[in-house]
Amino acid sequence: MTTFITRNQSYRELLDEKLKYGYIHKHIQQPLIDEAKWGLLQFLVEQDRSLTPMQRERYLITTMLVQIALDTHDLVPIKKVAETEQETLSKQLQVLSGDYYSGLYYFLLSEVGEIEFIQTLANAIREINELKMALYYKDSPTLHEWIDLTKKINSMLIVHVTQFLYDDTANELITDWLIIQRLELEKEYNNSVIGETTINNYKKNVSNLVQTLSNQTAFITHYIQDQQNDNVNISTRI
Repeated sequence: MTTFITRNQSYRELLDEKLKYGYIHKHIQQPLIDEAKWGLLQFLVEQDRSLTPMQRERYLITTMLVQIALDTHDLVPIKKVAETEQETLSKQLQVLSGDYYSGLYYFLLSEVGEIEFIQTLANAIREINELKMALYYKDSPTLHEWIDLTKKINSMLIVHVTQFLYDDTANELITDWLIIQRLELEKEYNNSVIGETTINNYKKNVSNLVQTLSNQTAFITHYIQDQQNDNVNISTRI
């Protein structure tokens, strides 16, 4: 456990270092890190014993840089005309910082010759952008349609990395578990209209899906169950 915590801290320090860019962060907020994806990704990478320490580090850091780049671009205001000079500057820097994080992932992987992993992340980015366009141009999507597209967008990157490392048997489990984390945040911070019944249905599905994993991905069950138990303990303490 000490080793994992030490590695965890080391990985996080490395990611924080990559995200530092003094001028940009004078004008826009520090990028947000999706903690649910960060935790799951660390676990997935750490469990693959065939990877070298360098591969674990690069796969983890570059995947999170891509996720942060995608999330940063999502923060760019949609309105066509900025109201003030400061808004214009912030908008431009938001786009540039997303491009910077995205370019950094490519540089870090190409530096060590990880062409196949570059292709994996690039495919995920392409599919995410296609899904975002489908959602953006959908005229008045129903709640079901919104959740269906959002959960795919939300999990696509981690799903591609999991398939690259193991196989595709955990795709639906990862997708549903990550949408639970997203919906609970939406409910807590954005007064989302999504009801507890919808979230509970996903939780039930996650419980059922753990039975469908292959020998290669069965270990993910332990992570999901640990996270659920931690959430129960936190709720109990609150």
